Amino acid sequence: MNYTLAIEASTAEPTAALLHGEETLGEHSWEATRGATQRMFSVIHDLLEDHSATFESVDLFAVGLGPGGFTGLRLALSTLQALALPTRTNVLGISSAEAIALRVQRETTPEGRIVVVGDARRKRLWVGTFCKQQGVLQREGDFTLVPIAEFPDRVLPGDVIASPDSTRLGSDLADVVPTSAMLLTSDLIPTATDIALLARQRQAAGSAGEPLAPIYMHPPVFVEPRFTESTKRRL
Repeated sequence: MNYTLAIEASTAEPTAALLHGEETLGEHSWEATRGATQRMFSVIHDLLEDHSATFESVDLFAVGLGPGGFTGLRLALSTLQALALPTRTNVLGISSAEAIALRVQRETTPEGRIVVVGDARRKRLWVGTFCKQQGVLQREGDFTLVPIAEFPDRVLPGDVIASPDSTRLGSDLADVVPTSAMLLTSDLIPTATDIALLARQRQAAGSAGEPLAPIYMHPPVFVEPRFTESTKRRL
């Protein structure tokens, strides 16, 4: 036992990982294109088979909740909930941005906050801010949507800015980050291993994960119906 199966599918580089305790036994990726569902199940099957594990031997499922592409997030979440249902195994949701912040913490040992941002289109960013409290990484408040031009108002001296979309955002982001902060210019892609490790930490601490729903930053779009009741009657 003591296996964790995790899926992180918030970006175009989704991954699945199998861990035994804190040891990563395997992590595989697939392309988030048409047929991704079949490839994801194939990856999960191979991970379990390669390490003589079964769904029944998994005692924790972990899933990245975004922010990110809604279709991938929804697929990963519904898949793990379905796999966990027969044995009523715990499913913990972890924000994908927290997984990025964890990697930044490990690689740069920042003294200030870690600000994770992503491309929300239309010259906007989604923003999540993390800081270390009593040795544990904590998010400050909720994720927010911010116009890129207003992002400097959210940045404090010493902040480290990280993004899975640095390449795509390019100079739009670089031009507004104050010189008092550190901008990491390479894309930081959250991985299933990061999600699994964070979930294990949460479970050991007896704390719950995020609510089991994709973190989707865009407001719902209302499309005017093509046919109204009066139109139907005329037809």
